Amino acid sequence: MAGHAKGVLRAPPAKIARRPVTVDHLVVRSATRALLAELGLARILLGSCGGGQFLVVLPGEARGAAEAFSRRLHARCRISSAT
Repeated sequence: MAGHAKGVLRAPPAKIARRPVTVDHLVVRSATRALLAELGLARILLGSCGGGQFLVVLPGEARGAAEAFSRRLHARCRISSAT
């Protein structure tokens, strides 16, 4: 995930600004839930979600997997926005 302060992962702003806000919100909510499911973590760890951004509390050992998930998600967003 791009842009991280000490001990904090931050997802870059959504690259889907051309889509309606409701679609943006659904994509972000779906992505965060998919991330937690892929990592086998409880949905209670989703702190906030909206405006194309989200906050998820992750254990340190999940960082690498979360970054890989983020790279795959951003690659998919680039592909879908190019078509």
